[in-house]
Amino acid sequence: MNKKHLGVTVVSLLSLIGLVWFFLFSNDDKVQIVSQHVVTRQDISNTTLVFGKAAPEDVFELSFDVSGKLNKYLIEEGEKIAVGETIAALDSQTVRSQINQANSAVAIERSRYQDLASPVSTQEQDAKKEEIQTQTLVTEGARVDFDNTMSNVLDSYRDLLEEKIDKHYLYPTQAGALLRLKEAKEMSDEDRAILSQKRIDLEKTYIQVNSQGDVAYKYALMGALFESSITLGQNMVSQLQKTSSLSARQVENSIEDFNQDLDDLYDSLNKDYVDWNTSLSRLSLLEKQLVSLQSGADGSALQLQQSIINSKRTNLNSLYADLAQLTLRSPISGIVFDAPLTNFQTISPGQIVASIVPDAPLVIKAQVAESDVQFIGPGNVAEISFDALPELLFTATVSTIKNRENKNATVPTYETVFIFDEGQNFDSVRSGMTANITVSSGKRNNVLYVPTQYIDQKQEGSFVTVKETEDLYTQAPVTTGVKTTSGLTEITSGLVENQVVYIVN
Repeated sequence: MNKKHLGVTVVSLLSLIGLVWFFLFSNDDKVQIVSQHVVTRQDISNTTLVFGKAAPEDVFELSFDVSGKLNKYLIEEGEKIAVGETIAALDSQTVRSQINQANSAVAIERSRYQDLASPVSTQEQDAKKEEIQTQTLVTEGARVDFDNTMSNVLDSYRDLLEEKIDKHYLYPTQAGALLRLKEAKEMSDEDRAILSQKRIDLEKTYIQVNSQGDVAYKYALMGALFESSITLGQNMVSQLQKTSSLSARQVENSIEDFNQDLDDLYDSLNKDYVDWNTSLSRLSLLEKQLVSLQSGADGSALQLQQSIINSKRTNLNSLYADLAQLTLRSPISGIVFDAPLTNFQTISPGQIVASIVPDAPLVIKAQVAESDVQFIGPGNVAEISFDALPELLFTATVSTIKNRENKNATVPTYETVFIFDEGQNFDSVRSGMTANITVSSGKRNNVLYVPTQYIDQKQEGSFVTVKETEDLYTQAPVTTGVKTTSGLTEITSGLVENQVVYIVN
């Protein structure tokens, strides 16, 4: 190769390298459009596809609280059953035998109660009545003796006080307010007036005590007068020594005599009172004994026997409660949904004996995943088809969505119940059929929309990329509405119809 050809080859090679560099690197600063979409209007709606099964809305699963052998199993799957109707019964021979024994025990204790309560013979009652009559006379005599003694004592007490007042040795008053004793020749007119008033007070006291109708009250009041008089006499010693011309010894002797007289009066009254009170107690005892003879045993014995009867009855009621647990009855009127057992089978507490469902149309129950449940709410409409009935299409409405997740699922799901709309013939639908459910929510008519992938969601809000100039693309804020599971998003503000949005690099 000569030098001329070599030069041409080098120039050509350099030109080729330059051309490649131009196409590959000269447009680094230009935006590359990945895709674009023209904003238009159309009707959009959010639809969610879930799967479920036809099932009764409520299922009552029934069981016994005790173990035992079934000797009655009276149901078959699919049959109707009335509320309170017997479903099954366990063998009750042992409990019934215990009930018979308990009934006999109650009857025996009641018979014993009747024996205790039965009155004794008339002859014994008559003898007790005669004894009461005799004691009544004794008691009345004791009361008369006491009343007479009371009157005598009151008279003697008044005389005693008047005697001491006349001698100016003692000057007792109810209030004990003024105590002045002087020689009669030295007594002032004022003192004489006071002494006259005290005589009147003393007479009033005697009349007051003697006019009380209750002898026991008289006795108590009399005792109080005695005590106050004695206390008064003791407290007067120093005063008498100051105001009387009597010697101290004469004063003390006078007080001792007065106290002794009071003691004698009180002792005579107290003896008759004790006799009368003792006679009253004896009479009361005899009357109670007569009541016991007429009614049978005394109250304490009857109460004890009644407590024994009550204990036996409690045991009997407990056995009847045990017997009631051996019979299982339907809590509702409905249909036997499941009857899994057979007669004479031994069961455990809590083992399902029967499942009862209300006599009502089936519903659709679906376990909706957490990613889909956000698009569904009560009142949403749905279209339902069944794998077993491909030619039929039903409409339904979302009734309830449980707040608590189903923890048995791999991912959190929420039980959603769909109720068939009225006016449809769903007799061909059977419990357990698999349902394909399309739920519609958030439908919008003639709205602007963009594919959801064109929206850039940021902390500040939602944005889309628009073209400002030939080489300038910016992000414009938008307000969004309904988002569908098919990937469309409603635009409520920020864009206009026929405007173009982009995805760029």
